[in-house]
Amino acid sequence: MHVRHDVAKRTKRPSDKRNIESATYVEAVAAWLALVPRETEFIVPAIERTIGKLKTEFTARTKIKFPPNALRNSFASYALTAEGKEGVGRLAIQMGNSEAIAKQFYIETLESRSGAAWFGLRPDSPANTISIAAA
Repeated sequence: MHVRHDVAKRTKRPSDKRNIESATYVEAVAAWLALVPRETEFIVPAIERTIGKLKTEFTARTKIKFPPNALRNSFASYALTAEGKEGVGRLAIQMGNSEAIAKQFYIETLESRSGAAWFGLRPDSPANTISIAAA
């Protein structure tokens, strides 16, 4: 899975190329994407501006604000708890960071091995059922 320049976080490097190769991550995203009709080859057909507008609309309707880089940071933190500290080098490459940055911001931020549960969530999982009464 390739993260294209239009949706990747910008860096000062000449190339923002990112490839996500872990079967754990690819299988997780594939399970959820099966629910979404695709009109293009891209997983995220929108550009950053469109995503920003959608987040703003979501916040206006729900009063829930996305912290900056929330989805990216969640991916990184859960990835490290899924693979352990030995995966920090691979994560740094996938994130377009140095190992030092990956270690500084993502190691030991979540409960050990909670990433396996996060990447294990699937659309048909009972853990994803939300009670109408609770909502």
